[in-house]
Amino acid sequence: MANIRKSVTAYEKEIKICEIKSDFVEPLEPPVVVGSTIKGTYVSSLVAIKAVGTFEKSDPKLLDLKKEIDLLKSFSKCHHILDVYGFIRRGTNCSVISRWGEYNLKTYLSENLKLEMVKKLTIAYGIADALSFIHKQNILHYDIRSENIFLDSQLEAKLSNFRTVNDSPIFMKSITKQTDSRWTPPEKFRGENYTAASEIYR
Repeated sequence: MANIRKSVTAYEKEIKICEIKSDFVEPLEPPVVVGSTIKGTYVSSLVAIKAVGTFEKSDPKLLDLKKEIDLLKSFSKCHHILDVYGFIRRGTNCSVISRWGEYNLKTYLSENLKLEMVKKLTIAYGIADALSFIHKQNILHYDIRSENIFLDSQLEAKLSNFRTVNDSPIFMKSITKQTDSRWTPPEKFRGENYTAASEIYR
């Protein structure tokens, strides 16, 4: 009995490392549909609240989610990757909290057709910096496209929506998968492996 209790306690400690007290996050009603995102606040900062599923308190999948969040939080060392803070639970509804991206690159560019070259280069540098950071760690994003790059109020690029955790795809599975062949590098059509070079092609 003592061993069982010790195991439960260890599990709870692991989960609490990434769990945010829901009282610190507004609005109080989180999104319910998996993959849906709403704008909110966390300790006075604007955040994105994304629904990732429903889990009972003892669901082992919460540990899988923690692994994903641990990895994504480690990317915060790079200024050009969107920060992920943790997750909240309200009842059985579970949502991941990340920094709010003020603009989506695709939308921003379509609405600002005469964007100055210096700003375009600043955005491009940010994307390249983010890719360089993860590639040096032998990590791939797997879904580089303009919808997955956000811009802050200073037009600093923030790479987001990673698909790199394939063994525990809880948060990342909630991201809409793209199938547009225009974003697919040639080697994928040839049945070759996806590499860092594939992401540079995009």
